[in-house]
Amino acid sequence: MPAPGRAVRTYTDITPILLAFGCYRWRDEAIRSVFPGFGTGWKSKIVLSGSPLEGDRMNFFKVVVRNPAGDHQEKRLPLDAYLQVVAATNFKQRTRKTLEYFHADRLNYAVVGTPNRLEYDQGFFVKNGDGAADLKPIAHLYKSQVYALADALGLPEEIRTAKPTTDTYSLEQGQDEFFFALPYDKMDVVLCGLNHGMPAARVAEETGLTTDQVERVFQDIRTKRKTTHPLHMKPVPIEPVPGSWFLMIPPPQGPKGAYFGSLTVDLNMDYNRSCADKPTRCLMKLSSQIKPISYLKAHAAEIVRNMGDRGAPLIITQNGEAKVVLQDIESYEQTQETMALLKILALGNRQIEAGSVEPADVVIRRLREGPGNR
Repeated sequence: MPAPGRAVRTYTDITPILLAFGCYRWRDEAIRSVFPGFGTGWKSKIVLSGSPLEGDRMNFFKVVVRNPAGDHQEKRLPLDAYLQVVAATNFKQRTRKTLEYFHADRLNYAVVGTPNRLEYDQGFFVKNGDGAADLKPIAHLYKSQVYALADALGLPEEIRTAKPTTDTYSLEQGQDEFFFALPYDKMDVVLCGLNHGMPAARVAEETGLTTDQVERVFQDIRTKRKTTHPLHMKPVPIEPVPGSWFLMIPPPQGPKGAYFGSLTVDLNMDYNRSCADKPTRCLMKLSSQIKPISYLKAHAAEIVRNMGDRGAPLIITQNGEAKVVLQDIESYEQTQETMALLKILALGNRQIEAGSVEPADVVIRRLREGPGNR
C-alpha cells in the first residue's frame, strides 16, 4: 500500500513465471483427460452444472472448451481433473500476490486486499493468493455497497461498470456461473437476510425469487461456509506458543444502515444475526451472553454449534467473576484485521499531519492512464 504522496507504478508480465511453474501444462493435461484434442488455439473455462434455484440436486463442475473453428463443447470433469485444473490456475493468483509482497517488502509497505463481504464470507479466493493481505478494508461491505462507495468517490466509470470476472480462464467467465448461485446484487440481499435471521419469505419479496429458491440459496451459502472454512484458517501450531495474544474489540457504534430496495438492515453484522422480528434494529445484548461455567459444561456442544451463527462473544464466569471469553473463529479473524486497520489508520493520520498527502484527482488520473502508460 503506497504511503500518501508516494506513487508506485509497476507492470510485470507473469506469463514466463507461469510457464516455468507448469501452470498451463498441468491445466491442459487435465482438460485433455476429457477432451483429448485440446491444445494450441483452444480456449476453456470451468462452470457449475446448474444452480440451486433449479432444485435440490448435487452440483458438479463441467469444462467448456472452444476449438479453433469456434465450436463449443462441454463435459463433466472427474474430481481428479477438476482439482488439477484448479490447482494449476491458482498459480496465477499466487504469482500476482508474490509480486505484490515483493514490492511491499522492498518499499516497507503493507499489502491491501480487496475481497468484499460476499467473497470473504463464501471463501471466493485463493489461499495465499488473492486471499493474502495485511489489510482487507472492504471485507465487511457487500458488493453493492462497494459499487456505491466507488460511485461516491468518483472512480472512473469503466471501473465502476466492469462485469465481475475471475480473470482466470481463456473463455469469458462470470462469477455466478463458476461459484455463486445468483448475480451479486441478489446474492447480497440473500446473504444479508440470512445474516440477520430473516425469514425466506421476506427475502423472497425483495429478490423476486420463490421462498423455496431462497431456502436453497440459504443452504448453498451455509455449505460454502463449511467447505471453504480451511481457506480462512491460520497455521495451527502443534503446541501452544507462549506470548500469543488477542484483544477483544466492541462492534462499531453509530447509525449505519445498508439499503436493498425497501429492506433496511443494521451494519453491525456480527452482533446482529438473530433479528427476524426487528430487521432494522437488532443489536445483541451483552447481558444475554454472560453465562456461568456450569452452563458451559452442560451445553458445550450447543455453544460451539451456535457460536458462528450468533456472532457475539460469550463471557464465562466463575464464582461471579468474568474469567473467559469465547469467540467464533470468523469474529476472531475480523478482530485481528480490525487491529491491523487501526494501525494503518494511525499511520495515515501521522502522515496527514506531516503533510504527506496527494490529491485524489492525481491518483484517479494515473488509474485512468493504465499500466501501459506507467
